[in-house]
Amino acid sequence: MATKNTIRNWGLVAIIFIAIIYVLMITGKEHSIILDNKNGVSGLRYSIDGENYQEMGTKKIQRYVQGGSHTIYLKKTNGEVIEQDFSIQFREEEVEISIPDMLLGIMKK
Repeated sequence: MATKNTIRNWGLVAIIFIAIIYVLMITGKEHSIILDNKNGVSGLRYSIDGENYQEMGTKKIQRYVQGGSHTIYLKKTNGEVIEQDFSIQFREEEVEISIPDMLLGIMKK
């Protein structure tokens, strides 16, 4: 028959495993970010979370990211960099960001 200490120890192990699973689920959830520059500025380059800059063009771009907090960097042709931090809720599968609104500084946080 199991002693009280054995039951308590296995209970603590189960709680620790559940906490680890929860943290991994929150930090590892993949989200889709859509950058919409259809009616925007041409010649922009973008970076998400410090990755290498890529050409944007005047189209929609879909990228997949993990986690809840992210930063978008936009580099204009004159070298000016605009930085915008944003968060994605756990239940959101995708977020669409308007690049013209971001350039005007009216993006919702």
